[in-house]
Amino acid sequence: MDNPPLEEAPRTPKEPNLLWTPKIEREIETWQRTGVFPFPELNLQSSRHFQSLSPVDLRLIHHLSSIYRDMRLADFVQCTLWVQQIPSFLNAAVGYDFVMSSILALSATHIAWLTSSVETKNLAYYHRGVALKGLQAAIGRFSMDNSDAILAASILLSWQASEWEDWTSLMHGITTVINSIGLWKDSSRFSSFIEEHPFFFSPQSMQPTPISFDDESLFLAANALHRLSARLPNVHPLAQRLREILNFAQDFQSCSTSMQSKQLFEKLQPLRAWLFWMPIMLVKANDMGSSAMVLLAQLYTMALAIDSSIPELSGAALGSLTVHATEQIDVKLRYKQAITTWGEMSLADLDELMQFPRLMLARNQLESRSLFAQHQLEDTGAQDAAQPLRQHSPYGFQTLNVGSQPGTPNYPPPTTPGFPGTPPMLPSHSFDDLSHPPSPFLRYDSPISRPHSQLVESSPRPSSFSFDNRSLSGYSHQGDSPAYSPAAYSPVFVPDIPDEEAWSSFGGHSPGFSAGFVSPTLWT
Repeated sequence: MDNPPLEEAPRTPKEPNLLWTPKIEREIETWQRTGVFPFPELNLQSSRHFQSLSPVDLRLIHHLSSIYRDMRLADFVQCTLWVQQIPSFLNAAVGYDFVMSSILALSATHIAWLTSSVETKNLAYYHRGVALKGLQAAIGRFSMDNSDAILAASILLSWQASEWEDWTSLMHGITTVINSIGLWKDSSRFSSFIEEHPFFFSPQSMQPTPISFDDESLFLAANALHRLSARLPNVHPLAQRLREILNFAQDFQSCSTSMQSKQLFEKLQPLRAWLFWMPIMLVKANDMGSSAMVLLAQLYTMALAIDSSIPELSGAALGSLTVHATEQIDVKLRYKQAITTWGEMSLADLDELMQFPRLMLARNQLESRSLFAQHQLEDTGAQDAAQPLRQHSPYGFQTLNVGSQPGTPNYPPPTTPGFPGTPPMLPSHSFDDLSHPPSPFLRYDSPISRPHSQLVESSPRPSSFSFDNRSLSGYSHQGDSPAYSPAAYSPVFVPDIPDEEAWSSFGGHSPGFSAGFVSPTLWT
């Protein structure tokens, strides 16, 4: 007699790997019980607002806060692109859950980069969807009171974007918000951040520009990395990371003239991840000697060189955010030169290896002066034609769908050549079947990918709601179907699993999206 088939044991979803330790567990338990924030150095205005969050959410806040504390203790906060803004982002989240969700997504994205955990990546994905939904609603109620929250969430989500359409739509939204808060910009908690990074927040940086490839800057950036590699022995702790960056630089340089903006943006993903996470990794490893600082300076200026070489990418390499950090690294290295006569590299070597970063800083300073003079002229004209203060949305948006996949791929630089035959213009798409409240950004014509491009026909919405690994830019509301496909998260770590499974790990409910999964043109 045949034995009856054994019942398959139900699968228990694995929990995200959030790098819990007994010490962290105790700190969070005390935080929940007493309401006392364990990081007073962040000087938050109302930390008790976070007390009602779940232990998992508190762990994600704890992670970002500990990054700020560690970088501050190492006196390295100003040598990063973003860490100095952690207190401002957390303060902006008070009373605005969509900002908190964008913060939680960034924290989970970093932990996923460290652990390669599929579940942690899905958690980041989930929070990003919640953030986008909340941002939609907030933009429809734009006012002076919520403008900082809208700006904070838009910045955080733009940093996590891994699709060209998502990046351009979010950046257009950011510049539109900044234009709209002109009358109260000085009272914004992000005013100094905006002033320190004029090119990142400049409306001109997002205008369609004809290709004007500057091969010299990319060549010099790769050459500087070669010189550093020649001075580091193969057994040096930084040697492997340096080889990865050098391979990326060579590969990007070889394909940058043959690819479209969308493809180049995909190529930039390893660089964008390094820019955010490498300084934290080096401080955590207590490896902030001269070689590490030179490597960071060269990494930062390579991003600046890419933005300078390919203005068509509209600053997607984040080079404009690296200028202040590179200046601070240079100050530290000059101080070391002044007080020491020995070290891991000679003073002559240090000067030679910093030659290209210093050249790029000088060039950026000249461009900043030109931009400042231009803005003064524009501000004078704007004051003459000032309009009364308006409290409605600066976007005037009716529909837009933005979805961002996590921006921390952990795969080696691609080696495939450029993809010929791609259309010269990103397709526009229809949103006729959207039933959800308005999305964050209005439709617009995407920046032209090559000179003399022409608009193409709108792509039809897919008949199936199957998940598209290329983009998660469109979604509409249909019950509890999720907005995001874990399969689209990463080509390396995330398997093609059913969408409801991904959401079930986080309480069984999605933020209320379903997928149409097209790449929209977002502005008009």
